[in-house]
Amino acid sequence: MTKDKTPDGNVLSVIVPVYNAKDTIKECVDSILAQKCEKKLEILLMDDGSTDGSAEILDSYWKTYEGNPGEKDLEENRERGNSGEEDFGENSEREEPATMMRVVVRHEQNRGVSHARNRGLELAEGEWITFVDADDRLEEGFFVELLQAQERMDVALVSCTGRIFVEPLVNGL
Repeated sequence: MTKDKTPDGNVLSVIVPVYNAKDTIKECVDSILAQKCEKKLEILLMDDGSTDGSAEILDSYWKTYEGNPGEKDLEENRERGNSGEEDFGENSEREEPATMMRVVVRHEQNRGVSHARNRGLELAEGEWITFVDADDRLEEGFFVELLQAQERMDVALVSCTGRIFVEPLVNGL
């Protein structure tokens, strides 16, 4: 978050650094979009120079949730290193599952996951921030549980561990 912005206490910013994750990013983003949460969701998809088609997948989410600027406008924004959340339209409103959702996509040269996360922090507008990796899948109620834990314990930071799901073996392999 930039120093001159006041965080919005009713917004949960979800930062997802993405690098060559075309095989997992759809399931990841869809699991974020499916979350029910009392906060407004801001999803920051930070493309760290992907070369495998991940960038195009991210652009499709941006077009869906921020309006369709058209290919020419989107390409101009990619050249500037963003997908134009400042340049095009208002935030999309959704009744289910979140009351309002903003999807931001930024395309940058590969500088590593730490840079992508830090860039997401600069852009985030929420008082509450969480990081989700591009190969993660969130279980239903994930954000609700985190926010309830914060409120119950009255702490500034909530951390959690994850579970690893292994795909079933095919043909005994």
